Amino acid sequence: MNWPQIIGHHVAAVVTLAFMGLVLWASLRGKPLTDPYTNAMLFRHGILIRGFALLGTFGAPLAITVIAILRPPQPGDFWAVCFLYALFPAITAPLLWESMRFALKVSPEGLDCRSPWRGARFLTWDDIKEISYSEAWRWFVVRAVDGWKFRVPLLIPGLGYWLEQCERYLPKSALARAKTGYEALGRQFPG
Repeated sequence: MNWPQIIGHHVAAVVTLAFMGLVLWASLRGKPLTDPYTNAMLFRHGILIRGFALLGTFGAPLAITVIAILRPPQPGDFWAVCFLYALFPAITAPLLWESMRFALKVSPEGLDCRSPWRGARFLTWDDIKEISYSEAWRWFVVRAVDGWKFRVPLLIPGLGYWLEQCERYLPKSALARAKTGYEALGRQFPG
């Protein structure tokens, strides 16, 4: 048995789980930014997710460069180093795109939804057919009456405040399929 390797794998697993636990803890306790003039609330990914995405996309290649300068790779390792240069940005670039471009602005008029994947759209409260929750993907889904969808990940800080506004402006029947999402957030379902 190679004990240092086994211990290294366990340490990596514990660090990964601890980081994900920290992200979940921060998202459950976070708050949205509030405009004092309009009382509109802005929901975005937290600093931990954005920082992790930046670190993975730009920090990992920088670290590989520093290691390659301090300890030059062997001639046969050229393709392995090239693979590592491409691997980290390829894995974390979609997370970076999502974490920097996602925004949900909630106001008495409705939802201003900005998705990096589906573009931007404003929905008045009357334009919203329902809000559901996907247990498999761990996100809320806002469905417009015309079929357009907007996804709100569970890791967005302060979602309890968003659900509070949804309860205020939407009928209870529009929230019925989001009940498991309420439970995932530890929030009491209305009624």
